[in-house]
Amino acid sequence: MPRVIVSISLPRELNLEIEKKVKSGRYASKSEYFRDLVRKNLLKEELLLKREKKAVAEGLKDIKEGRVSKAFTNSREAMKYLSRL
Repeated sequence: MPRVIVSISLPRELNLEIEKKVKSGRYASKSEYFRDLVRKNLLKEELLLKREKKAVAEGLKDIKEGRVSKAFTNSREAMKYLSRL
């Protein structure tokens, strides 16, 4: 796969932490570190989205099957209700 060069600026402290990871042998280069970081982040976002979709589907099923005793119009209303429990 063709590669694209991307330049970023980092605070000195973050750069030092990344250099430590590379020097430890865990990564061959800073580029490898960032590729791994991006892959892991994309996977994490994908898994989170799947969980959210599943939770919504389960909630809709509960509503449809009459297992919901209280519905809220917004998150503030829900938080207020939950804080009183």
